[in-house]
Amino acid sequence: MWRVPSRPLLAWTAVFPVLVAACGGGTAPATPPKLADAARSVAQLRSVSAPTSTQLFRSFTFLAPYFFRTDSTPIIPVRALVLPPLQRWSLPRTVPLPAPRSQGMSHGLGAARFPPGTLGKTFVWDTTAKGYVASTDPGAPANGARFVVYLTAQGPLLPVQPSLPLTPLGYVDLTDRSTGGNAVVGITLVGTAGATTATYADYTLAGPPPGGVEFTESLAGYVTDGLTRLDLTSAFTSTLSALTTHTTADVAGQDVHVVETVSFAAAAAVELSPDFSLTSAGETVRAMGSFVVDTVAQTAGGSFAVTVNGRPFATVTLGLHGAGYAAAPGVTLDAADEEALAALVSGSFGLFGLVLSLTLPGLVLGV
Repeated sequence: MWRVPSRPLLAWTAVFPVLVAACGGGTAPATPPKLADAARSVAQLRSVSAPTSTQLFRSFTFLAPYFFRTDSTPIIPVRALVLPPLQRWSLPRTVPLPAPRSQGMSHGLGAARFPPGTLGKTFVWDTTAKGYVASTDPGAPANGARFVVYLTAQGPLLPVQPSLPLTPLGYVDLTDRSTGGNAVVGITLVGTAGATTATYADYTLAGPPPGGVEFTESLAGYVTDGLTRLDLTSAFTSTLSALTTHTTADVAGQDVHVVETVSFAAAAAVELSPDFSLTSAGETVRAMGSFVVDTVAQTAGGSFAVTVNGRPFATVTLGLHGAGYAAAPGVTLDAADEEALAALVSGSFGLFGLVLSLTLPGLVLGV
């Protein structure tokens, strides 16, 4: 907002350029904004999504909803959010979301956050029960539980189950790292299919006891594909019909910084409103908009306004039949620019889906 200068000198300093321009001595119009390096932006966005591309991570996201119910532990139900195509992001076509918590529901499941009979247990897939059951396998953390992750093959039907014969890829350890009055769950994803074991994700979920149908929680840690590591933190606020996330992410060893705030509301239609920005080498590319899915009318679409260093650059329109790109006044878009715009919008959906997927194991323990 412009402020009126309080001193005459400052007032003339502000007015003088206007007077000069009016007398024909104005400067040339500002150069239209342009991506410094569209190909570099695409590569950077790919590096942000790279940690989700492993088969281990894909299987983890598909099997995480099964953690909600084992042979010894009834867990709260989930509902699904259908996301638009995420291009290179390797996430399920539906991302389970926690059902709203009923008022009076206790935070956590037991004093140690683990249901009776699960502490120190390793859960394996039972092909007859089509779910996880406790086993006598060793190795589970003493302060938590372990779920074996298997190879999955995504088919036309959901939910996805492990492929047969069962092929273990690794495991997820859930541990109680609570301190003080906050519940803190540690989630560690380990791959065992290679020559040596390797950790592909290590993060925590923490939050105070929820108030009624509202709750808040935070996520902090990293995800990697073994080559590229994404360090991220995220804060969640949820009510009965809305969810808001705020995430920051950095690619380790690279000048790549991402910030995203997303509002998700579900009523007659599902509306996702991301605000996503990528900053590198002094350039910030930002996409703000919304995507609406109306399951009754069977329509889906949205638009995103994209800026470069705060200046209008383009508008991306999404619909059932693809995406459209419109340049801002004075801007000329080429094929490389359009590829970067597609990657930017895809990245906003992908990062939101990623943080939701990472929260699922914590819900087993009421966090």
